[in-house]
Amino acid sequence: MYDAILRLSDDPDVNDAIKFLRQREVVHFQRFGEAMRILQGD
Repeated sequence: MYDAILRLSDDPDVNDAIKFLRQREVVHFQRFGEAMRILQGD
């Protein structure tokens, strides 16, 4: 979804915000995975 928005936008401020949100989602996904592994004992 974020990449599609970036392809449509030519506004640098919008692009910076979208890139930040995309990276934040990646980090949240990674942290959730780490938490799941800890809870499962792996």
